[in-house]
Amino acid sequence: MYCPDPFAETRPEILRALIQCYPLATLVSMGAHGLEANHIPLYLAPGEGPQPVLQGHVARANPLWREASPDGEVQPCPTTHESDRGSVFPR
Repeated sequence: MYCPDPFAETRPEILRALIQCYPLATLVSMGAHGLEANHIPLYLAPGEGPQPVLQGHVARANPLWREASPDGEVQPCPTTHESDRGSVFPR
């Protein structure tokens, strides 16, 4: 999602507090049946890395888990379209 610089929040402590206060996310994905939106509980995984890692849970009854990679990761898929003047965005 495009966020103009004046509205971008980059302070890790503020972002961490936001995720802890509002842990429910909406994951929008392109599945076999078109666009799907799923509510996923997320938390910041403890760890020492350059980037924080969000982890979540998808219920077995939710067909979204079948579309994840074998290790359970859901990755954005960058796509370039000429009609978008060469912009790259997650699909």
